[in-house]
Amino acid sequence: MARLGFGSLIVIVEALFILSKESGERLVSRLFAEGRKFGLGVILISQSVESLRSLVQNASRTFAFVVTEPRDLSYLSRIMAMGNEEMAKAVAETLPKLKRSQVLVRDIGEKELILISTGEA
Repeated sequence: MARLGFGSLIVIVEALFILSKESGERLVSRLFAEGRKFGLGVILISQSVESLRSLVQNASRTFAFVVTEPRDLSYLSRIMAMGNEEMAKAVAETLPKLKRSQVLVRDIGEKELILISTGEA
Protein backbone atom coordinates (compact mmCIF):
# COMPACT_ATOMS: atom_id res chain seq x y z
CA MET A 1 0.00 0.00 0.00
CA ALA A 2 1.25 3.49 -0.81
CA ARG A 3 2.65 5.69 1.95
CA LEU A 4 0.14 8.22 3.24
CA GLY A 5 2.59 11.12 3.46
CA PHE A 6 0.43 13.60 5.35
CA GLY A 7 1.92 16.23 7.65
CA SER A 8 -1.31 16.65 9.61
CA LEU A 9 -4.42 14.57 9.93
CA ILE A 10 -7.98 15.57 10.83
CA VAL A 11 -10.23 12.80 12.12
CA ILE A 12 -13.98 13.42 12.17
CA VAL A 13 -15.87 10.79 14.14
CA GLU A 14 -19.63 10.47 13.54
CA ALA A 15 -19.27 12.43 10.31
CA LEU A 16 -23.04 12.34 9.80
CA PHE A 17 -23.38 15.06 12.45
CA ILE A 18 -21.16 17.58 10.61
CA LEU A 19 -22.21 16.51 7.11
CA SER A 20 -25.91 16.90 7.89
CA LYS A 21 -25.41 20.67 7.83
CA GLU A 22 -24.74 22.39 4.50
CA SER A 23 -21.89 24.44 5.97
CA GLY A 24 -20.29 21.29 7.38
CA GLU A 25 -20.53 19.49 4.05
CA ARG A 26 -18.93 22.47 2.28
CA LEU A 27 -16.12 22.59 4.86
CA VAL A 28 -15.31 18.88 4.59
CA SER A 29 -15.54 18.99 0.80
CA ARG A 30 -13.07 21.88 0.78
CA LEU A 31 -10.73 20.02 3.14
CA PHE A 32 -10.78 17.04 0.76
CA ALA A 33 -10.17 19.20 -2.30
CA GLU A 34 -7.55 21.58 -0.92
CA GLY A 35 -5.98 19.70 1.98
CA ARG A 36 -3.57 17.58 -0.04
CA LYS A 37 -1.74 20.67 -1.29
CA PHE A 38 -0.89 21.50 2.30
CA GLY A 39 -0.09 17.98 3.51
CA LEU A 40 -3.43 17.65 5.28
CA GLY A 41 -5.22 14.28 5.46
CA VAL A 42 -8.86 13.83 6.43
CA ILE A 43 -10.42 10.73 7.93
CA LEU A 44 -14.22 10.57 8.11
CA ILE A 45 -15.83 7.92 10.28
CA SER A 46 -19.52 7.16 10.00
CA GLN A 47 -21.87 4.26 10.49
CA SER A 48 -23.92 5.56 7.58
CA VAL A 49 -22.62 5.49 4.03
CA GLU A 50 -25.42 7.84 3.01
CA SER A 51 -23.78 10.80 4.72
CA LEU A 52 -20.48 10.17 2.90
CA ARG A 53 -21.75 9.59 -0.66
CA SER A 54 -20.68 12.97 -1.97
CA LEU A 55 -17.12 12.44 -0.67
CA VAL A 56 -16.34 8.73 -1.02
CA GLN A 57 -15.61 8.89 -4.73
CA ASN A 58 -12.90 11.50 -4.13
CA ALA A 59 -11.26 9.60 -1.30
CA SER A 60 -7.89 8.03 -2.03
CA ARG A 61 -8.69 5.20 0.38
CA THR A 62 -11.97 3.79 1.59
CA PHE A 63 -12.18 1.43 4.56
CA ALA A 64 -15.28 -0.73 4.95
CA PHE A 65 -16.09 -2.93 7.90
CA VAL A 66 -19.16 -5.18 8.09
CA VAL A 67 -21.98 -3.77 5.95
CA THR A 68 -25.39 -5.44 5.92
CA GLU A 69 -27.84 -2.66 5.06
CA PRO A 70 -28.82 -3.42 1.41
CA ARG A 71 -28.61 0.15 0.10
CA ASP A 72 -25.20 0.81 1.68
CA LEU A 73 -23.97 -2.61 0.54
CA SER A 74 -25.01 -1.98 -3.06
CA TYR A 75 -23.38 1.46 -3.16
CA LEU A 76 -20.15 0.45 -1.42
CA SER A 77 -19.78 -2.66 -3.58
CA ARG A 78 -19.87 -0.56 -6.75
CA ILE A 79 -17.51 2.12 -5.38
CA MET A 80 -15.01 -0.33 -3.91
CA ALA A 81 -14.93 -2.40 -7.12
CA MET A 82 -13.87 0.66 -9.16
CA GLY A 83 -16.11 -0.17 -12.12
CA ASN A 84 -15.42 -3.92 -12.24
CA GLU A 85 -18.81 -5.71 -12.21
CA GLU A 86 -17.39 -9.09 -11.23
CA MET A 87 -15.44 -7.54 -8.38
CA ALA A 88 -18.57 -5.64 -7.24
CA LYS A 89 -20.40 -8.97 -6.84
CA ALA A 90 -17.49 -10.39 -4.83
CA VAL A 91 -17.40 -7.29 -2.61
CA ALA A 92 -21.18 -7.50 -2.06
CA GLU A 93 -20.77 -11.10 -0.91
CA THR A 94 -17.73 -10.31 1.27
CA LEU A 95 -18.78 -7.19 3.22
CA PRO A 96 -21.65 -8.79 5.19
CA LYS A 97 -19.39 -11.71 6.19
CA LEU A 98 -16.41 -9.73 7.49
CA LYS A 99 -15.32 -10.56 11.02
CA ARG A 100 -14.83 -7.83 13.63
CA SER A 101 -11.07 -8.07 13.03
CA GLN A 102 -11.32 -7.49 9.27
CA VAL A 103 -11.56 -4.46 7.02
CA LEU A 104 -11.74 -4.15 3.25
CA VAL A 105 -9.65 -1.28 1.86
CA ARG A 106 -9.97 0.38 -1.54
CA ASP A 107 -6.84 2.18 -2.68
CA ILE A 108 -7.51 4.13 -5.87
CA GLY A 109 -3.85 5.06 -6.33
CA GLU A 110 -2.86 1.41 -6.54
CA LYS A 111 -6.22 0.39 -8.06
CA GLU A 112 -6.58 -2.52 -5.69
CA LEU A 113 -8.70 -3.94 -2.91
CA ILE A 114 -6.99 -5.26 0.17
CA LEU A 115 -8.51 -7.39 2.92
CA ILE A 116 -6.78 -6.65 6.21
CA SER A 117 -7.18 -8.98 9.16
CA THR A 118 -5.67 -8.52 12.60
CA GLY A 119 -6.06 -12.23 13.25
CA GLU A 120 -8.14 -11.61 16.37
CA ALA A 121 -11.71 -12.83 16.63
